Amino acid sequence: AAAAPPVPTQYPRRSRGAAATRLCGCPPRYRDLRALLDALAAEAGVVSTNIDDLATRAGLDELQLHGSTGSLQCDACGVTWAADADWPPADCATCGKRPRFNLPTNTLCEEEVVWTEINKAHRASREFLAAAAGAPLAVLAVGVATHVHSLTPELQLVLEARAGSGDRTDVAWINLRSHDGAVPGALELLGDAGATVAELRRLAERPCPE
Repeated sequence: AAAAPPVPTQYPRRSRGAAATRLCGCPPRYRDLRALLDALAAEAGVVSTNIDDLATRAGLDELQLHGSTGSLQCDACGVTWAADADWPPADCATCGKRPRFNLPTNTLCEEEVVWTEINKAHRASREFLAAAAGAPLAVLAVGVATHVHSLTPELQLVLEARAGSGDRTDVAWINLRSHDGAVPGALELLGDAGATVAELRRLAERPCPE
């Protein structure tokens, strides 16, 4: 009997939802975050586990540790192109092959994931932390959950490593709920992330009294 044809791998549902966000404008909270960092006039890095490119679209130099739905790559001919809101994405215009994805997800096979940009983001984040060694570091954690798929474990490791080196790290935690001790010593600003970032922007842009 003839072998059954292989079942196509399912396109990741997670990516489909994020791709749809390209139809919407960039949320105000990301523009407020950019303005806040500009007002602080400090050397800053933006690290996230988001895959929707919203911070990047707001003009932030975002390091996406979990990849992005914003780019696709054809492994056969090396062509990379920006994704749009269409789903499923079109095949490669050059060779007709199905593109690979710049994000890991449990609905994709290992060989369907392009790790180049993900690894680049991880290297850049490590380089930023290495450059901050010996200097005080302020961390603004916005909307970070405390489960294993968030930035919280990585943040804990950073805090422990810097504490072991005697480096000072101050953390402000913006979320609807407490981190319940996941980030010891953090200043908690509980409430809507968008409203809180907007208020911080207003305070940072306020003229200093003479």
